[in-house]
Amino acid sequence: MSVVEDVRQVVQDFLAPELRALKVGIDAQRQVMESNFKLMDARLDAIDQKIEHLVESLALDRRLAKLEAAQQPASPQ
Repeated sequence: MSVVEDVRQVVQDFLAPELRALKVGIDAQRQVMESNFKLMDARLDAIDQKIEHLVESLALDRRLAKLEAAQQPASPQ
């Protein structure tokens, strides 16, 4: 065997399996992150919907408009 073939054999025997194992670990970690991001997106959407519901149910803009209208002096007719 030549030196090149010996080095190639060492790489195939030792480094290649380690690199594959690292790739599997990275892929698994990526999937966990992606699922966490999807979960976080769902939670943020739920919070957004609750905020919209609260704003609508409080009707602050309409209440404020009524208060401002009540404080305006009546214009002479």
